[in-house]
Amino acid sequence: MEAEIKSSKSTKKKVQLLSFGLGKEEYGVEIGCVVSIDRLVHLTKIPGAPEFIAGLTNRNGKIIPVVNLNRKLGLPAAPPGKETRLLTINIGNLISGFIVDSVKEIINVPVSSLHKPPETSGSCKDSFLKCIGSIDGRMIMILNFNKILSHPFIGEQD
Repeated sequence: MEAEIKSSKSTKKKVQLLSFGLGKEEYGVEIGCVVSIDRLVHLTKIPGAPEFIAGLTNRNGKIIPVVNLNRKLGLPAAPPGKETRLLTINIGNLISGFIVDSVKEIINVPVSSLHKPPETSGSCKDSFLKCIGSIDGRMIMILNFNKILSHPFIGEQD
């Protein structure tokens, strides 16, 4: 998608995103990466795991790590509510679960509405942004799950 952002402001190409909420902000992921959207289930805690690792879950016989996305991004983590969902994402054959506060909708976003994130302090959290979508007055931060999944603890699946 990054090459598309750089090269085609005038084309009519669209990217299909799943938008979801973390706190009061709206985030997105390319729909092709989403394996499933489920209600939050019981997670098995992992002793000594980083704070952002919520635990493990069994998805169709495969044990996958589950990340609390609020904590991973350095945002305040709200207690799970009735809208809390578990997004299962597949990036490069690495399947992981992500706890989000809510799932909003599937939207088609014109590539011309996607913008590179502004250069800021260069903190780790900034690198998690792939781009920012400006759609109907809304700003949707599209996350780079390759970077989010690059943590050694998450990437240890076989």
